[in-house]
Amino acid sequence: MTRKPPADAGPSAGGGSLDDLFGSGSFEEDPWGDAGPGRAPMSSNLELGDSDPGGSTADPFATYGSGNLDFDALDESAAPLPVDALQVDTLTSDLPPPPGRAARPRGVESALRVAQARELPSPDTPRGEELPIDALVAHEVSEYGEAPSGWLTAPLYAARVFTRRLELRREQQRLAAQLTVAERRRDEALAEFALALRPAIEAERTSAALLAEVQRLEGSSGEAREATRALKQEFEQKCGVLDQADFDLQLTLGGLTEQVAGFEQAATIAREAHRRATAKLQRAQIELRSLHEVAAREQASGQLTEATAERIATFERAQVQLAPDVQTTRDELVERERPLRACLSEVAAVEKQRGALARQRRELEAAYKEQLAQRGQSTDAANAELQRALTTVGRELLRRPGTVSIGEREVAPVAERVSRVVQAAQALELMVRAEQSYDAEAVRRGVRAVGTAIALVVLLLIARVAIA
Repeated sequence: MTRKPPADAGPSAGGGSLDDLFGSGSFEEDPWGDAGPGRAPMSSNLELGDSDPGGSTADPFATYGSGNLDFDALDESAAPLPVDALQVDTLTSDLPPPPGRAARPRGVESALRVAQARELPSPDTPRGEELPIDALVAHEVSEYGEAPSGWLTAPLYAARVFTRRLELRREQQRLAAQLTVAERRRDEALAEFALALRPAIEAERTSAALLAEVQRLEGSSGEAREATRALKQEFEQKCGVLDQADFDLQLTLGGLTEQVAGFEQAATIAREAHRRATAKLQRAQIELRSLHEVAAREQASGQLTEATAERIATFERAQVQLAPDVQTTRDELVERERPLRACLSEVAAVEKQRGALARQRRELEAAYKEQLAQRGQSTDAANAELQRALTTVGRELLRRPGTVSIGEREVAPVAERVSRVVQAAQALELMVRAEQSYDAEAVRRGVRAVGTAIALVVLLLIARVAIA
């Protein structure tokens, strides 16, 4: 079963003429046969192809399954087939040739692949002068209005041009920022496009050189990642040593805390016993002083009683008995507080060591973060350079058609980003040309008119002052 030609296989598919498609000299001047005034009708003999050595003329339309060329089938409004369909039907050599059709010569597939690749999107931002901007549309966008031919309305036109140019320049800045964003996203799509086609690039000996810079940057990036990993490992080791030392100090501190609790309990008991002994002695001393005062008054009046003297003797004996108890409890308290103070000193020393370890840990973390930030900046720069290298590879694949086989799935995201870049560039160029669409001569007339009016006003003022 023979295959029909694709809908865009006619003269309008490539935008050329029949002479471009089948070779010059194959048709007369009027290829369609509808002779008009001054035009000759189409010749009935179509000289398509050369005669073979055997004397038989090869049918140039044998590949289409018919010996007749149906011009009605060459509909310029027919939609072109997708690229995938073209690849399946016209670019593959795996299918056997239909009956009666000879196999394609070598090089036909590559030529067709080149023809397909020429329709790939352009990876470059178009220059402003390359964009088709209608001058009338740019003038309408500028809102300058029609340029006056006289002098009276020229100042108004000049003022309107001045204010609108400021607004248009602000709009240009906004559109330039949008174009920058679109270009960045296009470059990202180009890098992803190159990554998607990397296996095909590496498989082609002639195109593998495109990846030389990418491979070099990947090697540098790998070394940077290895250095960062080594830095992180060293930091973790140092932190492990400090953490282990702090853990050991915490264990020591836990034992000391238990000892402090025991010593504190014993010291509390001794402190309470000393307090009670001291309180008894103080009460006896107070009572004794009070009795001495009473005895002194009674003796002064000559009425010293025996009871008062007996009580004085009793408290004096009690004072003598309580004094050793106070000394004994004091010695006991000192004995109990000595290990407590020593243990508390050790606790303070351990806390000081832990503070030093914490300070070392903070310094180590600060140094690590600083080094990591520096390496992060270097890594970001390396990643950006790698991104640019991949973007360059993607550009080269689109600039050098036929380098590798490119499918619709790989090129579609790039084509979308490229179209957005073109739209942004057209919008920016429209504003640029709109700003430049004013009538310079009318603006100069307006400025001269304003200057002349100001000069006349100044002269009139000077004359009035002189007359006055």
